[in-house]
Amino acid sequence: MQESEKEYLNRGTGQRLFFYDTTLTSPLRIRSIFRSNSKIPPLHYHPHQEEYFEVVEGEVTLNVDGKVYNLSTGEHIAIMAGQVHAMWNPNKVRAVVNWTVDPPLGSMGFLKRMTALSRPEGEKRTLTDTFKMIKLMVVYHREIRVTGMMALFVKSCYIIGLPFRHLHMFLTKFFSARRVTTSSNI
Repeated sequence: MQESEKEYLNRGTGQRLFFYDTTLTSPLRIRSIFRSNSKIPPLHYHPHQEEYFEVVEGEVTLNVDGKVYNLSTGEHIAIMAGQVHAMWNPNKVRAVVNWTVDPPLGSMGFLKRMTALSRPEGEKRTLTDTFKMIKLMVVYHREIRVTGMMALFVKSCYIIGLPFRHLHMFLTKFFSARRVTTSSNI
């Protein structure tokens, strides 16, 4: 299988993703490179997908349903749909993991958009960035869901922000329609 030459970098965690050639019906295959001492990502789960991870270099740590596992080169783990998990590299050397998502659903789109929205560690996220990330979590709710306080925050922001989004869409249409009407009268 051919690995993509394009790198998708999560600037917050330092995780680098390379997608293998895949089709809409075949499992999504990814090579993930974790920098040393990577940040712990939010706990999350996939309601309709299973994941399979195989460590090909280094070591990673996983939290799966509250239990912590350390995997070394050659070891693997399967994460079933609905299992809450997170993976990171707390070690002093990088780690490389082959990662399979089945069925793929929209996971490639989610990961590409998420890496595009990521900010370098320590850089403040703008309010616009925060709302874009919330929208991303809502759009890809079939693929991924966060847990705990973060889930509550995402849901609350979405519910509170929905009327403002509708107002923004209405005003945008209203003023663009007025511009067309005004310019055609000239």
